[in-house]
Amino acid sequence: MRQADLDNWFSYHAPRPEQVETYNTLRSKAKEFAEVFDASVPDCADKTAAMRHLRETVMAMNLTIACYLAPTVESLQAVLDSPEKPDLYINPDGSVTTDWDLN
Repeated sequence: MRQADLDNWFSYHAPRPEQVETYNTLRSKAKEFAEVFDASVPDCADKTAAMRHLRETVMAMNLTIACYLAPTVESLQAVLDSPEKPDLYINPDGSVTTDWDLN
């Protein structure tokens, strides 16, 4: 494992505005699927396992959004326009971190 990956995976990533929309869309669609599945099959151990895997899938999607969805010009502008005026840092991989992310 690369140290940079471990640092990225086990750090808090404050959601940016476009990420919140993506999180909500994916969770909503996963919930719709879960509801259809729940109504379509009888309760049993396999159903429980399938629901657990769906929940794990949603968490993996969240990780992907948090760790790999690059900031957009709009999200960076929102940070610059915020009343708190956080410092911005350009990371070696080209991603941007604010002092909000460091707290």
